[in-house]
This record gives sequence, C-alpha cells and structure tokens, in this order.
Amino acid sequence: MGDNAEFSHHKMIEAIDNSSFQGLTGKVKFANNERLGLVDIKQWSEGEYIPFAMYDGAEDEFKIIDSTTKGWSPPLDSTITERRREHISSLLFLAMSLLALIGIFLALIFLLINFRYRNHRFIKMSSPNLNNIIIAGSICTFASVIMLGLDTRIVSPDVFVWLCYMKTWTLCIGFTLSFGAMFSKTWRVHSIFTNIRMDRKAIKDSKLFLILGVLLFIDICVLVTWAFLSPFSYTVTELPHIPEDNIVIIPEVEKCHSSHSGVFQAILYVVKGILMILGCFLAWETRHVNVPALNDSKYIGTSVYCCVVMSVLGLSTSVILQERVNEMFSLASFFVIFSTTLTLCLVFVPKVIELARNPVGNEPRAYRRGLMKSVVAKTSQPMSPQPRS
Repeated sequence: MGDNAEFSHHKMIEAIDNSSFQGLTGKVKFANNERLGLVDIKQWSEGEYIPFAMYDGAEDEFKIIDSTTKGWSPPLDSTITERRREHISSLLFLAMSLLALIGIFLALIFLLINFRYRNHRFIKMSSPNLNNIIIAGSICTFASVIMLGLDTRIVSPDVFVWLCYMKTWTLCIGFTLSFGAMFSKTWRVHSIFTNIRMDRKAIKDSKLFLILGVLLFIDICVLVTWAFLSPFSYTVTELPHIPEDNIVIIPEVEKCHSSHSGVFQAILYVVKGILMILGCFLAWETRHVNVPALNDSKYIGTSVYCCVVMSVLGLSTSVILQERVNEMFSLASFFVIFSTTLTLCLVFVPKVIELARNPVGNEPRAYRRGLMKSVVAKTSQPMSPQPRS
C-alpha cells in the first residue's frame, strides 16, 4: 500500500501539472508547483504607474497594451559615472589668441617707430631705451594670454608643467618691465621738478635701469624660490558632480598645482601693489609738469588706475570662477589684453601724433615754454609754513 500511495501521490502531482481549465480569474495552469497567471507590466511615468504590457503565463503570450509609450528603457542596476574633462572652447581660445597677436603686432609697430625716430627731439627726451622696455614687457604679457589657453589637447602633461612656469614668469616679468619702466620715467620727472637747482646733475638712463633692475631682481628671487620650494605639477581636479537621469557626470579641470602657491602669490601681489601705489603718488606729484616730451605722468596715471582696476577684477574673478574654465579664461585674457593695449596707446599714440605734426622735431621753443610753465606751476604751489627758530 505504501508503494501504491507513493505512486498515487506522484501521479497526482503530475496530473495537476498537466491540467489546465478555465476558472473565474482566467485560465488556470500550473508549472513547478506554481500557478501560471497574468503578469501586468507597468511603467512609472510622471508620478504614476501606466499599463504598458501584459504577459499570459498560461498561454505563453506577451501583449503590448500601449504601443505609443515613449522613452522606455530598462532600469539600470547601478549608477553610471561619466568623467568629462572641461577644456577651454577652441573658438574662444582662437579669438583671444588672435587679439593677443594683434597686440604683439601693434607693439612691434611702436618698437619700429621708436627705433626709427630715436633721434627725434620728442622721442629722445622721452627715453627711447625705456620705451623699448615698455614694449618688451607688453609683448610678454600678450604672450602669456596665449600660453594661458594651452592645455593637454595641444601639449603633453610634461609640457603643460613647463607652461605653468612660463605663463607665470612672462606675466610677472612683463608687468615689471612695462610698469617699472614707466615708474622710473615718472620718478626722474619727479626728481627734476621737485628739486630744481642750477648745479643739479642730470639723471641718466643708467640710474633708471638700475631701478628697473632692482624690481626685476625681486621678481626673479621670488619666482626662483617658488620654483625650488613649491614646484608646479600637473593635476586634474574633480568638480561637484552633476546628476542626470541614471548618469552622474564628474567634471574635471586641469590645473597647475603648487602646494604653497598662495604664499608666493601674496608676496608678488604686495610688491606689485606697493609699486602701483608709488606710481600713483609720483604721477599725482608731477601733474603740473607741462613738458609733453618729458612727462608721461598723466598717461601713466591713467595706466596705473587701469592696471589697478583690471588687476583687482582679474584676481577676484579668477578666484570666483576657477571652476568655470571658459569664463575665467575669457575675463582674465580680456583684462590683460585691455590694460596692456591701453598702456601702449597712452604712452606711444601721443608720440606718433607729435611725429606726424612735426616730423623734423625743430621746435625747442615749445619745450622751453612748457618747462617754464612747469617750473612756475611748481614754485607757485602753497608752501607749508616753516617753524620759527
């Protein structure tokens, strides 16, 4: 009986598996001890479940209910991460590089004019050698704009590290050359007209070059110390992640990394700031000088104010927009190109106008008249009362 009972149980299970009939809830059929029924497939869309298809396990049929459903895709079992390297727009880089090249071309034109008419009275009195230094510094600052936009799409990571040094050195030394030369010229005018004596010796260009050499020496000491104590390295920095559907985008930015760059940048900013403050002071003190060939103080003052404003704006925007490469590059390039071009035009355009008006340079009377006006203006200023003995 035991064998018959076991045989009956096996037959019963087999009969149930093979049976199928129409019930109240639909067709009834079993497989692997489970009923095969209807399976509804729904899509979650806009906050609700929408019927999409139905699978009939008894009949083994798959039926799509709404064939117009769009945007359906199988769900992912994990979040996909996509690393996206942020680069400067090629069109923006080409535009700024073109403007920088135009600025270099303009500087070379002024250099040619300054060399061609170096013996002209108007040019000769304005220290043509220092004018050449201003042009050389401007060319360096223009070149730094082009190097600022280069990345690993164009150069290798090893070359990128060298670019970190080159763009820092060219911008720093270029500013010192151009602004330091203007500062030296203004200092000479200030020295002449604040201490007028018949036996006073002329201040030669060699002394002005000495001042410029001291400023360059300070820059080189800071830059060399920076290079040895905190060298640059190529790093890729991750920005805040951006979630999009089932994808998380990880923006990456290429940077020149230096562990103590903030310290050395602060030192350079302090040195340049003191230099610009002294330049403003000298320009203000020589505002009454009326010898156009000798005095650039009015134009230098305008250049100083422009450089101060552009430097503050450029520094602040570079800190705020350091994660937005296109905006940072466009604004930094604009500030450098605009201030450098304005300085060149303020210093050399008046000279070009004078050369066009008087190509021979045979009007010494105008110089003497301007000199006398400057002396009178200086001596007529109210003097502070002297203490009584």
